[in-house]
Amino acid sequence: MSPDLYGLRKKKKNNKKGACLSKEQQRKLVLTAKVLQNIANHVVTSEKEDYLSDLGGFVQESIARIREWATQYLVVVTPTSRIGSI
Repeated sequence: MSPDLYGLRKKKKNNKKGACLSKEQQRKLVLTAKVLQNIANHVVTSEKEDYLSDLGGFVQESIARIREWATQYLVVVTPTSRIGSI
């Protein structure tokens, strides 16, 4: 993932990528995206990304909150059920 990939950096007049974000800002955006992706994929830690292990508690708590929310607000309709019978 890269901020460039999603147009988070402005282009210079000559259509080249500019340095609108510092390397530190880019890194923080990438790490934030990785944490959000881990939460969405229900992955607490990864051996490849050991540097994110300090956030394991936050990720685990967030996964639990998302599951609770999904259980309360999402309805799964199977081919044998009907929305009116729920």
